[in-house]
Amino acid sequence: MATGHEMEAVEITSDGQLGYSFRVLGDLEADAWELFRHLYANMRREMARRYVERTQFGWQLTSDQRLVGRIEWDSDTNGDLPLVVIDGKALHLGTGRSRADDVRGIHARRTRRGHDPRRG
Repeated sequence: MATGHEMEAVEITSDGQLGYSFRVLGDLEADAWELFRHLYANMRREMARRYVERTQFGWQLTSDQRLVGRIEWDSDTNGDLPLVVIDGKALHLGTGRSRADDVRGIHARRTRRGHDPRRG
């Protein structure tokens, strides 16, 4: 039995990789245009936000210290390793392959007040 409506937007990049993915749910009486507007607002907000950044030390969390992404099946490894999508970039963990260069992991930035981790 149907309980509502779902609207979804999925990005497939030019090289066939998974990118951003968004979805919204509405009840059975939901107006399709209102659902779309909600989906579009979510897309704009999240695509403007970055959770990781490339530094001279590798990939690190941004100053917000939050990480949001999703885990997908990686057919290239037959599911042995997950495909993690963060900031719309597919990160093939453990393989060194990514649209965003060599990814071997994402490291949280640890800082002390007044201490710049880039200076040792």
